[in-house]
Amino acid sequence: MKVRSPNIFKELKTFKRSNRVRGATNDTSPSNQVQKIFIVYCKTKTPRYVLIQTVPGRIEAIIRSLSRMPTVGTVDPVTGPYDIVALLEVDDIREISHLVAGTIGGMRGVTRTTTLICT
Repeated sequence: MKVRSPNIFKELKTFKRSNRVRGATNDTSPSNQVQKIFIVYCKTKTPRYVLIQTVPGRIEAIIRSLSRMPTVGTVDPVTGPYDIVALLEVDDIREISHLVAGTIGGMRGVTRTTTLICT
């Protein structure tokens, strides 16, 4: 009897869209009885966001700068009291503090940041 494996690729696509997994490979055994999925690189397990207020006219430049940072995932402009929301790809709280207070908070045109750590 052939064992059917669950459609794990559908779940991986969901994770990729949520920006939690960069990629995956699969390894099917010769007998096609077992399918293994190897996650190549998992991003942070708990989403961490930073909300950023800027001075008028600096949104695009700040988004470009944030997009080039390896520790910042997605960056989007938003409406409301904040101008930009960015997904951080760091796990250590000290790294978050350094990134937000030092690097992002020190960017020209950033007037305020608020960090959100989802639980």
